[in-house]
Amino acid sequence: MLTRCYTLLAFVFPALAATCSAQPRNPCFVFRLNGDVSVVCGNSRAQITHRGDIEDSAVSDEQAVFAYVTSRVTGRIPGGAIVGYTATLIDLKSGRTKTMEVVRPHILSTCGSIFQLDGSKDAPANRDLVSGKEIDVRPYVWFRCSADRKTVVGNTKNLGADYPGRPATSVQQDEGGDLLEGIPPTTKIAAGRTFDAYRYNISPDGSKVVHFDDSHLLCVFAATADKCGENGEFDGPASVNDLGEVLVSFGTGKTCYSRGSEDECFGIGYWKPGLKSIQVVEPVGSYPQWIRPETAELLRKWSTTSGGDAIK
Repeated sequence: MLTRCYTLLAFVFPALAATCSAQPRNPCFVFRLNGDVSVVCGNSRAQITHRGDIEDSAVSDEQAVFAYVTSRVTGRIPGGAIVGYTATLIDLKSGRTKTMEVVRPHILSTCGSIFQLDGSKDAPANRDLVSGKEIDVRPYVWFRCSADRKTVVGNTKNLGADYPGRPATSVQQDEGGDLLEGIPPTTKIAAGRTFDAYRYNISPDGSKVVHFDDSHLLCVFAATADKCGENGEFDGPASVNDLGEVLVSFGTGKTCYSRGSEDECFGIGYWKPGLKSIQVVEPVGSYPQWIRPETAELLRKWSTTSGGDAIK
């Protein structure tokens, strides 16, 4: 059962505010919709990009950097096209921008910065996209870590890859082994085949880990135990804050229409241990991420001065 909840926008739906006291006060997050990125903070909402071609995005609170990925056709092969991906990183304080090639359109805010989810020999996944430096997360081949990089979680086994030590294809954890914590690994968080390498995440302070896949429950691991809620059809990584509150893109059961086709709507859901169901906070959207209020303000200011990086 899904619960529609709009305390994030209580000024629009004041009658519903009283029914949603489980929601955080003055939450701030970003999410993607129709190829652009929007920021929600308390009762304020703003679309911060105006491009229509963004495939993924991430925000680093610690670095005050906003990043997004776009694609382009670089060549043709029989029956298809060769696609290249470019990450654009914007320093929200100085306005400086840099671009770089990435392996696939998957980036994530973790370890106090921004990283690729996929890697290659020339662009390894453990390379910090902001600093350009590689971090040591051995023995993990898929990983996330706390903002101070003292707590690391991940998989120690390859998933079948283009080069030794790092997967480059999106697959379930059939070969990736368990989800573990620590260097060296000392804690088992979840068994192999019960979570998705693209979707688990860790809170900035390292105290909470969210994990799931389309066949298993949405769970938050803290200390030594899981607390789990619903399962469902999910899209992209979840975001979990230090309180164990989760934002995730999931199938709402509603119908959306796009370019003449009819599909299930994916919206932004809010859940935390103790809630019986995922609460819909955005009826349509994907790839949500918690951010700090001060970062939300920087994003708004950047958007105002830059025009939201609109395609010229």
